[in-house]
Amino acid sequence: MIDDRGHEHDAEVFPDAASVGIDHVIVLDGGLTTEGWKWWTLTSDEPVFSEPLVRFTDGAGDLVAGPLGSRIGTPIEDATEACPVCGAVAWVAIDYHVGCKRCGYVPGHAVHFARDTPGDGALDIDDDDDGDVDEEDEDLAALKAARFTIYAAAGQTPESFDHSRRGHEVVTARVMYTSNESLLFVETRTAGAAEFPAAAHLAGFSLWDGRDDTGLSDGAIQVRHADRVRRARRRALSVDSAMREIPIDGRAAAFTFSALDDAWVATRRHGRLTLAVVGYKVDPATVTLAPLHGVGNAPEPRKVALARRAAAGELLSRAEVEHLIDEHGLGEHRETILAHIAAGYRLQRVPDSPHRVGGLPDLAPGEGWPHDEDGVPFTFIAQIDCTQLPSLQSEFPSAVFNHGGRLLRLFGRMNAAEMVPDEAVGLLCAPDAPLTRAELPALPNPMPPDVELEDSDLRELYGEPVRPLPFLTARYEPFGDFDDYSEFRSRLAAGGVRRREDAWDDPQLLGYAGNEQGSDPVAAGPWVYDDTAEDDWCVLVHLPGMDWGSLSVLIRRVDLAAGRFDRLATDISLS
Repeated sequence: MIDDRGHEHDAEVFPDAASVGIDHVIVLDGGLTTEGWKWWTLTSDEPVFSEPLVRFTDGAGDLVAGPLGSRIGTPIEDATEACPVCGAVAWVAIDYHVGCKRCGYVPGHAVHFARDTPGDGALDIDDDDDGDVDEEDEDLAALKAARFTIYAAAGQTPESFDHSRRGHEVVTARVMYTSNESLLFVETRTAGAAEFPAAAHLAGFSLWDGRDDTGLSDGAIQVRHADRVRRARRRALSVDSAMREIPIDGRAAAFTFSALDDAWVATRRHGRLTLAVVGYKVDPATVTLAPLHGVGNAPEPRKVALARRAAAGELLSRAEVEHLIDEHGLGEHRETILAHIAAGYRLQRVPDSPHRVGGLPDLAPGEGWPHDEDGVPFTFIAQIDCTQLPSLQSEFPSAVFNHGGRLLRLFGRMNAAEMVPDEAVGLLCAPDAPLTRAELPALPNPMPPDVELEDSDLRELYGEPVRPLPFLTARYEPFGDFDDYSEFRSRLAAGGVRRREDAWDDPQLLGYAGNEQGSDPVAAGPWVYDDTAEDDWCVLVHLPGMDWGSLSVLIRRVDLAAGRFDRLATDISLS
């Protein structure tokens, strides 16, 4: 085994992972399993492993190649980096990955970690991969609600904020600053947070090594990227730490300090908190730390108030929306825009909720999973417990939603061979009915020749619990300048504040929406039911940001008002 510092260790292969503890190496399905997370901290001298660099040999000491299977493709002629396991330059394509034909090493495969004692739960990081909080100012509101002192760079204006939680409790708070090419952030961590990954940050800032990737094939770029990451990691782990004083709370205090090229990391145990300061092209002598009192000393108070109201589901007033319209130079279209605003629910991703999108539905006695006339099961899309929908208190209208306080499950007919709008249906039952989590139905055998679903993500959508939060939406088609109107729509949905540029959209229930192709999804309604008009339809549920595009469930307004969910349509928009 080759550890993160490049040192080699003899190890034994165990076939049964359950029979050994964390002090042993386990090789399962080609992936190395060991205790490997400690390298990030720069505080452990133990050999640790972040990628499966394992050289297998037989009793005579000769190399035994790991299996690449039958997926081996063409040689990657322009990959010139030596394999870190066997030293050969024998890279071949393997599906979407690359591998060393001589020893079987596959760059980029993650290492899985095993513990011999149960953990206490992983951190729920509020970034865009889990989508818990999309708006920068919701991060700010979370920092305000934190139960510990949050430190920042004194005398500097924050650019953005971030945080992480354990369960529902904020355990880390980050205040970030950028200027030209420089970056600085101050992170405050409680006892409930994991140890700060100092080496990861040093490695991240030293990835570029001057090698030119222009003209390389995708496979060669994969090999080179893995090599860059490995070299940066080893450089970061070779750094010696020293003590350095940084002013905090009005006096100089000792921090553990490490530097590599233009980046540095300083950490300190400060009472019950851990402080971490990371700088890139920033002189550490210019940094002074102080508590961020009220969290509102950098942004204007109105932004803080709007962010908190949005996080609580409090909607903007008509006067506030008019101000937002004028702020974006859309005043000449004010009345038209105001007539095309509707309230709905943003489905915010949360750890646990009776509402969810994707996954598997709950079915009551007597209910069956909907199928089409060929016996192909529909795809489950969303489940909404209508007894737990917040009231939409707004000066703007919302679609009349006659749900009767029932549990609504939505299903749509999907076909990966032909991604077009199609039929959908909803099931309703009493919320107190005994429910059973359904199993994914089997596909008919044989499948209809024009239907493809077995190996598709459309068979079972990725499941996430969600929390309905009232928000305002505006019609997708622009009134006035496209960029100005798009920014207005974004800020309207975020409660008046500006979202992070890299923020992902949440799913939604009701309101206006835009699909992946930049159109209003209601246009798909008449495509499925040609006896209807586009104005007859509205969005029931909209799921943006899927791997392949966006998905909307549409319903006629008269059916929504009457509580009928047996004649729905889908809009599928490919990215």
